[in-house]
Amino acid sequence: MSREVGRLYLLESILGVFGINAKNEILVEIFYPWDPTRIADALTKQAKGEITEEVRKAVEKSGKIGFTELVFSNRNLALTVKNRMGLDVQTEEENPALSFLASSFEEIARRQGKDTAQFYELNHQVSLLLARGAVSESISKRESLIIQAVHLLNELDKSLNSLSSVLKEWYGLHFPELNRLIDDNRTYALVVKAFGGKMHIDSKKLAEIGVQQAERILRASKESMGTTLSDMDLHPIRQLSEHLLTLHDYRKDLEDYIASLVMEVSPNLSEVAGPLLAAKLLEKAKGLRKLSVMPSSRIQLLGAEKAMFRALKTGSKPPKHGLVFQHQLVHNSPKKFRGRVARLLSAKISLAARADYFSGRSIIPQLKEELAKITEAIKKTR
Repeated sequence: MSREVGRLYLLESILGVFGINAKNEILVEIFYPWDPTRIADALTKQAKGEITEEVRKAVEKSGKIGFTELVFSNRNLALTVKNRMGLDVQTEEENPALSFLASSFEEIARRQGKDTAQFYELNHQVSLLLARGAVSESISKRESLIIQAVHLLNELDKSLNSLSSVLKEWYGLHFPELNRLIDDNRTYALVVKAFGGKMHIDSKKLAEIGVQQAERILRASKESMGTTLSDMDLHPIRQLSEHLLTLHDYRKDLEDYIASLVMEVSPNLSEVAGPLLAAKLLEKAKGLRKLSVMPSSRIQLLGAEKAMFRALKTGSKPPKHGLVFQHQLVHNSPKKFRGRVARLLSAKISLAARADYFSGRSIIPQLKEELAKITEAIKKTR
C-alpha cells in the first residue's frame, strides 16, 4: 500500500468522529449520541486535546483496517494521540476532507434516521452550548485575574498601613505633633517628602500640595517639642516617604485595573456595588457563579465570617454586615438602620450577580431606580 493510500484524515465533527481517505471515502464512522449536551462536551474536550471515547474508538478502528498514518485538523488532539498512543500522526488544519465532510452532514444524519430539520436543530443547540461554554471559560479566566488582583490589593493595603506606621513613629521623633494633625497616610508621607525637616515647612507650600490646616501645621512645627534631626538622619525617612507615595500611586493604578476588569465581567454588579466592592465580593465568593447562587442573607455577611464565628462561640450579637459596609449607602446610614440597608443592598447585589451570570442582560436602569428608592428611604430616616 502506498503512503498516500495509507493515510487517513481523522476528523471530529458535530455528528461524530470520521475517518476519510484521499478518495473522499468515509471508512470510519464513530457517532456521538444524539444529545446536544454530550456532543458539546465531547467537542470541547477534543478542542483542548483530550482523547474522548469516540476518538479512541476511531483511532483503534483506523489501525485495524490498515492505516499507518493519521492526519488531524486539531493540533492539540494530534499531539495527545501521538504522545499517549505512540502513533504516527500529522496535522493539517486545512485539508480537502474537511469540506467534503461538511457537505456530507445531511446525508450522514439521514443514515442515522434523522431528517434535515432535526440535523439543523441539533447543530443550533450544540452551537449555543459551545458559545455559552466559550463565554463562561473567558469569564472564568478574567475572574481569576480579578481574584489575584484583589489579593494583591489586600496585601498592598497591609504593607501601606504597616510602613505608614513606621514612618509616623520615625518622623514623630522629630515632629510628633504632626500625627494629631494629619490622619491620612498618603498626605502625611507627602508632607515628609516635601519638607523633610520641620523647620522648612511653610503654609503656602502646604496649601499648594493640598494639605488642610496649613496654618495649624505651621504653628505646630515652630512650637514642636520633637528632637532635632540632621539632614543625614532625615534622608532615609524622606526616602521611605517617597517609596510610600510610589506605592500609593501603584495602588491607584491597581484599583483602576480591577475596576475595568470587573466592569467587563460583571457590569450589573459593578453598577449596584461599585467596581471595587464588586471585585472584593467576587474574590470572597470565589467567582461570579458562586456569588450568583448565594442567598442575599449570605452576601450581606460576606467578609464577616470571623465575627459570625465569634458570635456563635460566645453568644454575642451577630454582625449585621460584612464587605457591604464599604458601600456608601450602608456606612453613610444612621447606625440603627445599617442592618436594614445592608439587607436591601445585598438583595440588589444578588439580583445583579444573577443577571450577569445567567443571562448577561443589562438591568442597570432597573438597578439605578431601585438604589434611588433605597437612598430616598434613608433620607427620610434622618
